[in-house]
Amino acid sequence: MSANTPDSEILQPIRRRLAETTANMTRALVEDLASYPERELQRRFVDAEAADELTDAQVTQLRKQARELGQRFSSGVQIALSRPEPWEALLGQDSEIEDIKSLRAVPAVWMIVSAIDGEVETLAKSVGLPPDLRTPPGYAQPMRFIQRLHLPTLVEHYIRDLREYARLSSELQVQTAEQRRRSRAERWSASQD
Repeated sequence: MSANTPDSEILQPIRRRLAETTANMTRALVEDLASYPERELQRRFVDAEAADELTDAQVTQLRKQARELGQRFSSGVQIALSRPEPWEALLGQDSEIEDIKSLRAVPAVWMIVSAIDGEVETLAKSVGLPPDLRTPPGYAQPMRFIQRLHLPTLVEHYIRDLREYARLSSELQVQTAEQRRRSRAERWSASQD
């Protein structure tokens, strides 16, 4: 779509809102994911009888590996979620947009974010910590404020803006199709035998 078309002028404000919301969501996720491996391994360590068998040096090494994993993984998430494609994957799928209450229901985004679970499991298993038995297991969207950002509220704004974008796009497509149909009818009427 060209930057000067009526379509882009109508959709531009909603695109800006979506870009701002997804940038804030990315910031919150990156911040949370940086500390997630250490938090999760600490939770398992405290709850596991098997943790008593670990030496202090092993615990120190585990914490160091968890911090490194969090930093490395969150950097990759920053890059992956800075692109619009994962965030725009639901456009055109109105029925799926209606039911979304968390990022877990946004497959293209959640696939990127939840990839950390396998690495955390590998790290836990390497020292004999138990698997994650929560339901659902693995990383969960944070419910607390992160850098003054509240991810559940941002998800609500994101879904609202996606719905609005989809509605406006649909209306524009109908208007464009009708204008083209009228134009063809006028051409037909104006043509000479």
